[in-house]
Amino acid sequence: MANSNIGRWAFIIAAILAILASFVNLGTAVVWVLAVLGLVVGFLNVSEKESQGFLIATIALIVAVRALSPLFGDFAGGATVKLILDNIALVASPASLVVAVRHIWSAARS
Repeated sequence: MANSNIGRWAFIIAAILAILASFVNLGTAVVWVLAVLGLVVGFLNVSEKESQGFLIATIALIVAVRALSPLFGDFAGGATVKLILDNIALVASPASLVVAVRHIWSAARS
């Protein structure tokens, strides 16, 4: 129960911080904070049953953010939108690493 709450709060804080860091310069430490929060989310929020869907969603998110990146400079506020999406991908990447390793470990055991 406590882990569930910690994971839930880590996700909420990461989402707020990812958006806030796109509008306000919080320094380079925010990158590490987002990455660590992503690790916490990966460890505590994604069950084995959800891992495949989570990994597919993360891949889609990262590919879409990178593929659409050139378009963000074409409209007002595009740089901010790009930063928000980059920060969200920054949280999702370490979470997906944890989930992928857990998924591989589970598959290797069975």
